[in-house]
Amino acid sequence: MKSMLQYGSVSSSKTHNRRPIVAADPFAMDFLRASSCGVDTFDRKISVAPSKRTISCHPEKTFQAPGIVNDYYTHHISWSKDNVLAVAKGTSVYLVNMSTRAVHELKGAGTTPIDQRGLSNHIRSVKWCTFDGNAHHLAVATSVGYVRVFDTTCDKEVLRTNMGCRNTTMRTVCWNDSRQWLTAGYANGKIGNLDLRSGCETVLTMEQSGVGHASSVCNLAWNHDGTCLASGRNDNMVHLWDASMTRSVDFGRGPRRVLQSHTGAVKGLAWCPYRRDVLASGGGTADGCIKLWNTCSGSLLKSVSTGSQVCSLIWGQHHQELYSGHGYASATNTSMNAIVAWSFPKMDQMQTMRRHKSRILSMEMSPDGTLLASLGADELLCTWKVDIVPDPSRPRSIVGPFLPSPSFSSRFSIR
Repeated sequence: MKSMLQYGSVSSSKTHNRRPIVAADPFAMDFLRASSCGVDTFDRKISVAPSKRTISCHPEKTFQAPGIVNDYYTHHISWSKDNVLAVAKGTSVYLVNMSTRAVHELKGAGTTPIDQRGLSNHIRSVKWCTFDGNAHHLAVATSVGYVRVFDTTCDKEVLRTNMGCRNTTMRTVCWNDSRQWLTAGYANGKIGNLDLRSGCETVLTMEQSGVGHASSVCNLAWNHDGTCLASGRNDNMVHLWDASMTRSVDFGRGPRRVLQSHTGAVKGLAWCPYRRDVLASGGGTADGCIKLWNTCSGSLLKSVSTGSQVCSLIWGQHHQELYSGHGYASATNTSMNAIVAWSFPKMDQMQTMRRHKSRILSMEMSPDGTLLASLGADELLCTWKVDIVPDPSRPRSIVGPFLPSPSFSSRFSIR
């Protein structure tokens, strides 16, 4: 792992908690850059009208994936730059090469159902490395608080760490490309960060109070520049952290900014690729809203009520669109257990895609931006054709029947 990463080389009215910024801190200054992008200029700055096109409401392929843990806080799938889909099922991880149609179980990634302390030890999250030249490395987070990184070309574990957060469940992991960091969110509200070049570990925490631990982290997402980390939490809030905050050994004063408007847990998080300062967030069953934020000013730009739990958010690559994966609804709703395509920035509903009978736990986009994968609590893995790339020089995902080895035939099958 050291050689892989050149180890050692170089608002709404409720928005609050803006911290004083040290002028010499380049990351903090970047965090507040373009603060003039306010609500009144949002629609005007995104002037490209969405093209009229048809998105199919039916999946291209549907696969059985028995053994999926039905847990809102899990992140079961990740799609690599090399076109390999990782699927976490209970205590195992399977790698599906979408170009060769081969299915392979990641040796060594499997955990025992019960750890040494008698705690359930399931895989909570998987995330492919996005560093250039390292797309074959996969981070696997477990319910007993460890993240393990595997070189999938040889099924070898190259890193294992709990980032200083002991005796707590790890909820989610993400990578920071520009700084070669691995970041993890925990059930006790802490965020662990590992600099893979220097080996330095940092724990980001909330201010200590008399109410005990901070609320659980549901999801994490670094912005495209790697300067700002968004964390969705179980207390209905979104926290924004500067990259500069990881310089201290233990930062306990809280985030740079807090975004408050949701009334349910926030798991859906996605940074807009068309506007670097815009973040989309989605709330749980009690909320059911998708919100667009200006992270520089903390202002709420848009809020759309979907009528159902928002489990996942992902942006389109070739069109200005946002896809939302849904779950429970307080009443029968058209978005329940469905995928909804929204135009950006107007947030008009373009298409509703249905196949899942239970909530959608995770979604991922293919590297060429033409396929969307969804994994549901109904143990179905679906791929949806959301775009066509006419340029033959672009890599395209090959969709067709998987040809699994006999040992995996009972675990993945096509319908």
